[in-house]
Amino acid sequence: MSEAQRLPTGITIRSYKSGDEAEIVDLLNLCYGGWGDLRKWQALYANYPTFTKDDVFIIEKDGKIIGHRGLHFRDVELSQGHRVSTVSLGDTAVHPQCRALGLYASLHQATLQAAESRGASLAFTWNLKGSTTYNHNRKTGFIELRQASAYVRIMNPGKVLRSGLSDFIHKNQKLRSILHDLENDLYFSIGEAEFPVAELLGEPSQQPKASEKGVKLVFAESSLPLLTNFRTMSKLQRIRGLTLLLLCRRVKIRFGSPVVSLKVARKVVAILGCL
Repeated sequence: MSEAQRLPTGITIRSYKSGDEAEIVDLLNLCYGGWGDLRKWQALYANYPTFTKDDVFIIEKDGKIIGHRGLHFRDVELSQGHRVSTVSLGDTAVHPQCRALGLYASLHQATLQAAESRGASLAFTWNLKGSTTYNHNRKTGFIELRQASAYVRIMNPGKVLRSGLSDFIHKNQKLRSILHDLENDLYFSIGEAEFPVAELLGEPSQQPKASEKGVKLVFAESSLPLLTNFRTMSKLQRIRGLTLLLLCRRVKIRFGSPVVSLKVARKVVAILGCL
């Protein structure tokens, strides 16, 4: 990226610079829910053998990083020694409070233009089918390639649940507002992992954790296949799915103090309305 691009809103798109790392990792963890640590980002980007500062795009507003996308350039060898240059688009994130402003579209356009100027002939991206990014990318010329079946074994159920819930919540402004009032009153649990709503919102509460007083949703590992597809379901499918999990006892509700339980119960109808 030869120079920063200024958007009509005064928000700047620029290249990565040394010192951005910690803020980038915080943003990715906020948007993806347990994305990883500084060592992971450095391994994927800064320490990658062919890395340059122009491989990472930053959206900045008032000195704060609110967006990120990384590029990975690779040459693919075809038959008879022919090579084609490709680029993979990864770790795209826009701060939840800055969405619906057209920032993703601007970032998407800027990165594709940069990749083309650097000789890339093919661009690859991986998106959840039906998601906002999936739909936008289809409109900008991306086509879906059929792939062989993939098989997944869940190694860390707690991290999968935390990541899935965080991703769904941060894409629903109304739901975030409702859950914000619950903070440490509503907990999620699977296996040995346990965390309150406050952690999913990325806004650590000043109140001490007291899960024994709050309402806790205890998930069985067998509930994860449904939950991983939750964001791509229709509202009716989500309600049916949650009802099925409750009836099959794959999700159990444990109530804490009567006062907290009543507070959570008053929010249930509003929460269901946001699903």
